[in-house]
Amino acid sequence: NGLVGSEMCIRDSYWTAGETALLVAAVFFPILLMLLSAKESIGYLAAIRKSTARRLMTRKGFDAITELNFHKIAKNMEHSAIFCLEIDHHETFIEMYGQRAVEDVARTAGERLSSVLRAQDALARTNAYGFSVCLEPTQHLDLELCIQLASRLQAAVEEPLVLDGTTAYVTASVGFAQHSGAATPSAHSWREAAAIALRQAQRYGAGSVRAFTEEMRKQSVIR
Repeated sequence: NGLVGSEMCIRDSYWTAGETALLVAAVFFPILLMLLSAKESIGYLAAIRKSTARRLMTRKGFDAITELNFHKIAKNMEHSAIFCLEIDHHETFIEMYGQRAVEDVARTAGERLSSVLRAQDALARTNAYGFSVCLEPTQHLDLELCIQLASRLQAAVEEPLVLDGTTAYVTASVGFAQHSGAATPSAHSWREAAAIALRQAQRYGAGSVRAFTEEMRKQSVIR
């Protein structure tokens, strides 16, 4: 019972720590931006402004956040992960329901993903059928928690949808990379690792989840 209670406490602290982290970010992000070069600051702020109209960030804004998080993790000995999610069999879905329906599905998927994430977690639509998530760095994040979150993201997207009076069902594959899983010390390598894990998941079939390993990177280079 003590072990179970401890695990529940860790999980609770992961999600409830969001409010504190958001306040800290509000205070220190402006200071950090002042330390960046003028060009970098302007580009970063422009990317964030484009993202504030909706919960979904732009690709540029997402890349900027992963850069900041990458260095923050190294400095503070924290943990994070990037998740890449993509709707399965989207070509078949287009044939059955049309391109407009796919856009409706993607928009709904983005709203649902947003609902299961903390406010300071970064969420971006990376292509017509895919999304990326970068978690705000935290003290407690292990492989098991990442797998659980991947399942939550999947479940949110896979809830039935109603399209023109017809109930539609979709599945989604997920690949993720923890910060320690990116061998090259760069945010780009970290993002690439999550994308590699997604491709590996898709090879295993619809609705699969895969965590990045260095073996995956070697296989992707061979291919």
